[in-house]
Amino acid sequence: MRTSDFIKGLNALRQPFDLIYLFPPYAGGLYLPLLSRLPSYLADSGEVAVEYGCGHWQPEDLPETVTAQLEIVRQKRYGSTNLIFFRRSGS
Repeated sequence: MRTSDFIKGLNALRQPFDLIYLFPPYAGGLYLPLLSRLPSYLADSGEVAVEYGCGHWQPEDLPETVTAQLEIVRQKRYGSTNLIFFRRSGS
């Protein structure tokens, strides 16, 4: 999946979502482009669940421009697979 495909899909959406689940290719470089655009598509109490693998992207890699919009709610680890849940900041 290319970032441009994702953006085209987002532009077609018309409603806020309660849950968005992301599982991009671990080494695809899509985490920042995806997470920087998602807060405006979340309902007030909505969450983004992000799957990632050890040794690739890490939540600490997010710049302040994204962490100002999304706060970490909880994290889970299942072997080498991780899940992190974000909510819009201030929600």
